[in-house]
Amino acid sequence: MPELQPKMRDALLAAIATPSHTLQRACGGYVALGTSTVRHSGPKLFHAFTRRTVNRLLDAGLVTFDEPKFPNRITLTEAGVRSAQELEQAGAK
Repeated sequence: MPELQPKMRDALLAAIATPSHTLQRACGGYVALGTSTVRHSGPKLFHAFTRRTVNRLLDAGLVTFDEPKFPNRITLTEAGVRSAQELEQAGAK
């Protein structure tokens, strides 16, 4: 697994937690949608990842963009899924 910065690791773990292994563009950056259900009224907070972090993941070959110039969604590649699963296993130890 390539050397990953902390934000890159966080983004991989957030993406692997979604059913589609994706991060969706939202206000403030890319967020993992569909990871939990809302159990009470009020605003729901999401951890947003910047375009810089997403670009680093792309350069490492861990994600793909749905649209190269202005992506709305990023999806983990097979290497990204493997890296995220390794991070999950390392965190469980």
